[in-house]
Amino acid sequence: MTAAQLYSIIQSDTINKDIRDLANAEFENRKITIDEVKQIVMTHEAQYLKDNNGDIGNETSLKTIHKVLLLAVPFLMNFVLLGYFLSQLQQPRKNKQRKEFMQYYLGGLLIWMVILILWAKYFLFQK
Repeated sequence: MTAAQLYSIIQSDTINKDIRDLANAEFENRKITIDEVKQIVMTHEAQYLKDNNGDIGNETSLKTIHKVLLLAVPFLMNFVLLGYFLSQLQQPRKNKQRKEFMQYYLGGLLIWMVILILWAKYFLFQK
């Protein structure tokens, strides 16, 4: 196992603490120089940690068609919301998609609520 792989195991919160401790002991036994450690840390941060936008490097955003559907017909998404949240419990690494889904879903509901209120005001309750 390479030093970079050991470092990734040590930094992972999802791996068992005992395994991380073993990886840490092995990492320390290798007597890696400071320059090599700096290089490993920089590589790890570039691959796995959040960038300036708050996105994790390997996460993808929602497709454009999903964004349009969420804005145009959010009430149809009520049927899939339960299934969506149940599937997200098993995949906690997709924070960006979950966040975007909720933003576009709630934005679509807001747009339709405004449309409904304006329609009711000008057409339904006319004198």
